[in-house]
Amino acid sequence: MLGSNLRIPAVSVREEDQNQDGKLDLLTFQLQLPLKSDEQVYSVQLLLTFSYQLFRMSTVVMQSLAFVQHSSPVPGAKLFISGDLRLQQRTPLPHWGLYNIYNVSVIDGSSPFASAYDLTNVMRSYQERNLTTVLSSPTPVWTVGRAAGSPFELYTEIRYPLEIIRYPFNKNNEGIESVC
Repeated sequence: MLGSNLRIPAVSVREEDQNQDGKLDLLTFQLQLPLKSDEQVYSVQLLLTFSYQLFRMSTVVMQSLAFVQHSSPVPGAKLFISGDLRLQQRTPLPHWGLYNIYNVSVIDGSSPFASAYDLTNVMRSYQERNLTTVLSSPTPVWTVGRAAGSPFELYTEIRYPLEIIRYPFNKNNEGIESVC
């Protein structure tokens, strides 16, 4: 369907436990997109999905995402993004049991409707949840001067920092906090 417009990127993903505590601390995501010599990149939208799990008091299992968007008036050769994947919590979590209400794909890949893949609809639906993740303090570095025939390169580092999780301790949803 795309014919000569089809571009197949080379993708590399790695997660690391930098402090050897048994929990992952960092994701590195690299992408090289081959381009024709007359093609230029002026903007990037990247949607990364995660399997997010907490094991403190209650067990939380969910699918979450990070969204990156960057644009420039000059064409780029590379984009470097660094940030923290932070948990956003609107109401306290149950303090016991399994909480897996959001353990479904953020994008309904089985849907035959184009609206399921529309970024506006995906983000709107995602933001209605009690628990989400967001890329906090993203620091973009846009490099210009791509040589003809060279791919556009995207390099992303996402850290998984400690989080403070709220749990209720009474029927009024007044809560306690726990570090995870």
